[in-house]
Amino acid sequence: MNNVVGVYSFPKSGNTLVRKIIGEYFGINVKQFPRFIPDVHSAQKIGEGFLETNQRKYYFYKSHTYYPIKLPEKVASFSRFYIYIVRNPLDVFCSYINYVSGNLGKKADIPVSSIEGAVESGTLDVYLKSFFLFGQIQPHFFSKTSSWYENAESWMDRSEKLDNVFFVYYEDLVSGNFDSLVSALVSIGLDEGKVRRICNIFINEPLDGKFIFKKTPYSFLDYLTHRQVEEFLVVRGEILRKLNYLDIYKSMLRRKS
Repeated sequence: MNNVVGVYSFPKSGNTLVRKIIGEYFGINVKQFPRFIPDVHSAQKIGEGFLETNQRKYYFYKSHTYYPIKLPEKVASFSRFYIYIVRNPLDVFCSYINYVSGNLGKKADIPVSSIEGAVESGTLDVYLKSFFLFGQIQPHFFSKTSSWYENAESWMDRSEKLDNVFFVYYEDLVSGNFDSLVSALVSIGLDEGKVRRICNIFINEPLDGKFIFKKTPYSFLDYLTHRQVEEFLVVRGEILRKLNYLDIYKSMLRRKS
């Protein structure tokens, strides 16, 4: 049996963590991802290599699109599965700022040395207003990812309608609750016990302060003010409620006040 499995997410939402877990299951490392779990945004081709267990072949790939991508003819007839990882938007925002800052990627349109530097200079608030409106801070990527809001909502809607779409919360993973990811991987034919053992290894993966920036859920209040978060709730409360984040955000504000 041949299977094509897409690992989808908005950028900075835990896609790499899930791919590492899958890679460990099949005995491959990050350097082998371009062949076995290719990134469609880096011109890596789906179908160049497959992973196999229990007489099943798996063609994995990574995508940040808000829609299922068109598969190459070579694998288009295979069984399709989609794993989507969602992360709360303000943690995504902070992680994204770190990614484009001088601490790591140096890709920011308005240069910042670090997320701490962006807070100090006031630049963070400029980026935050853009994220409020457009759910994105890198406009050139918008046509593929759309906004965080449309990206997450579209995949949640698919997961509620389709049996081959699995919705996983990043916050669960980094808190040690792997049930949704385990359920997804078992549904595509992997062994539950082995998956759980591997998940327990990666929960303790050390931070590097750069790409693996922060794994503590809801750490955005380390950088954003109560006023900024409250404004975000006014603007985007409806989608936060749908994605099950609104009550958590309100609780975080109460505890921090």
